[in-house]
Amino acid sequence: MSGCLPIVELIPFTVRLDLAGGRLEVDGRLDYRTAHLVHDAISALVHTHNERWVIDVSRSAGSDTACLRLLGVAYRRAVRHGRQITLIGASPSLQQALSRLRLNHHLTSSEVS
Repeated sequence: MSGCLPIVELIPFTVRLDLAGGRLEVDGRLDYRTAHLVHDAISALVHTHNERWVIDVSRSAGSDTACLRLLGVAYRRAVRHGRQITLIGASPSLQQALSRLRLNHHLTSSEVS
């Protein structure tokens, strides 16, 4: 069948944003296809008065280059705007990758409610 398009599997991905609480929850695979959605949510947090942002990745998978780049950019944006950012629920592989980049102490993975 030469005229058929390949079937692309849609993988569920959800970003929940609590502007009042400064909390962002990521559910699904965080990679180059979905990083822009989280970037947009971070952009919305920039315009709030929250001094602390919490990114919950406990229901997310991903530690590829796009995911790490996104977290690095989010950290720099938080610092540039005088905010703190806390990453919770990071998988062991993501924690290791953040440690290699020396971001693990800046994006603390202490549990926050």
